[in-house]
Amino acid sequence: MSAEVVVPWSKLLQQPNQVVSLLEEAVSVRLARRDAEDLVITRASRAERQAGSIGDITRTMAAMVRAEGGADVIRRAVPDAFPWIRVMPAEALDEFAEEFVETARGCAELGVFAPLEVVVASWKHTAEIEADPELHAILTRPLTLDGPRVPMPEVRE
Repeated sequence: MSAEVVVPWSKLLQQPNQVVSLLEEAVSVRLARRDAEDLVITRASRAERQAGSIGDITRTMAAMVRAEGGADVIRRAVPDAFPWIRVMPAEALDEFAEEFVETARGCAELGVFAPLEVVVASWKHTAEIEADPELHAILTRPLTLDGPRVPMPEVRE
């Protein structure tokens, strides 16, 4: 069984049964669209299993952190899972691990993992700033308030 088959969106419109039948030989069907983001078709049972697996993994991680010594296990695993954390100051590892696990716990409870993606993306962008000395200097220098005064906007009632 192949992982994914890519077909043009127009083929789904013209031959929907043939496109759906591709799921007998593939895990998913990616519908390539010209003017929009691709879509993916998969079996509901597979999607439910994936969501359940992610939730199970996240709940396991949260339980590990609460267990004695579990936080250390997560801290040791983070650099392997997210290699970019290595360019961050040492204290950032603990902060990231804590935010990741707490957000993951909430996501697992809801079954919605988009907030976890935001946490990871935000920290990765922070690592990008830390890795670039020029950008880091620009973004961490003290602000000067010597620019022109901006008038208070009018409030309309």
